[in-house]
Amino acid sequence: MLKKHTYDIADRMGIQLSEVTIIEGRNVGCLDTHLLNMKTNGRLASALVNQAELDEVEKGVFGTRLEMKIYKALLNLELCRE
Repeated sequence: MLKKHTYDIADRMGIQLSEVTIIEGRNVGCLDTHLLNMKTNGRLASALVNQAELDEVEKGVFGTRLEMKIYKALLNLELCRE
């Protein structure tokens, strides 16, 4: 569900993402934080997602704070293009 929202935000910004992945925090020793990677045209931007935010998304609630994190990461992708 988080991936779908990420693609939706990117679409609203006019950015076509080639890939969105979520890296489980447990794999790198962080139990309550995950890494959201967004790729377009060979560039990568990331946002940290707390487990509580991910839990909310799974319940169908997409918080403003998480949306802003994704927006800022996508904005960095857009700025790198120029």
